[in-house]
Amino acid sequence: MKQYKYKKKKLTLLCLMLICLSLLLSACGGKRYKLDLKDTGGLYFEYQVNKDAFTYEDEYEDGIRTMAFFIGTRLQGYCSPEIYVDGEHICIEIPKEQDAERFQKIIERNPQLYFISQFDVDGNLNYENGNGKLTKDIEVLAANGYAVYYSKYISGATAGYQQDDKGNNEIVIQIMLTDEGAKKFADMTREAYNNNRASIAIYYDGEILTAPSVQAVISDGHVVIPQFDSIEEAEEMASVLRIGPMPYGIKRIESKTFERKKLQK
Repeated sequence: MKQYKYKKKKLTLLCLMLICLSLLLSACGGKRYKLDLKDTGGLYFEYQVNKDAFTYEDEYEDGIRTMAFFIGTRLQGYCSPEIYVDGEHICIEIPKEQDAERFQKIIERNPQLYFISQFDVDGNLNYENGNGKLTKDIEVLAANGYAVYYSKYISGATAGYQQDDKGNNEIVIQIMLTDEGAKKFADMTREAYNNNRASIAIYYDGEILTAPSVQAVISDGHVVIPQFDSIEEAEEMASVLRIGPMPYGIKRIESKTFERKKLQK
């Protein structure tokens, strides 16, 4: 009987210790970071993968791991993050960085690349060259076959320089298409070329980047996107195009910035 009471007291004491530890963690912010962000400074993000794309629990768990790897690939070259899965959440720790908005955009952007024919079958414009606006929603143009979604047909993308018509260096992105994408683009440029050298608009992230007239059928699967303000801007877009669109949707649960400690003088 006494032994039972002793065990009960030990159990009660353990419970009290766990409660105190829980309260202490809550008072300190409730999280134990893998990196010492409070000393080095940095950013912390936490995301949850959208469950709507999954039917089974194991598929969802695989989806979380896939998204964690995808985010790590996106951040490669920009920083040295610590990425790990905590239950259903993807946790990202980025030491020393302070620009939360920039890294949120890198992680969360899911831009889509379309090539759009200038005219429909009745000769109506699908976009206006003057102001770069679509005459119909992109979903409508895609449903009718006038806009082709090319993000899934990209096998490579690099930023660099080439000479323009006047012999000046301009910043461009060179896109390499898959065999299937190259065939689709050849058909698209052939149709535009035979239609009085009509233009094809390059539509990315909700806007028309450029809409050059087609001077020849392009069958080698190489596409050039010009008119960038900086090589950094072109490299960032090329990186997004190479990695491809997000496999699943994500929702930001938490975002926190830790200031870097300044030198005491």
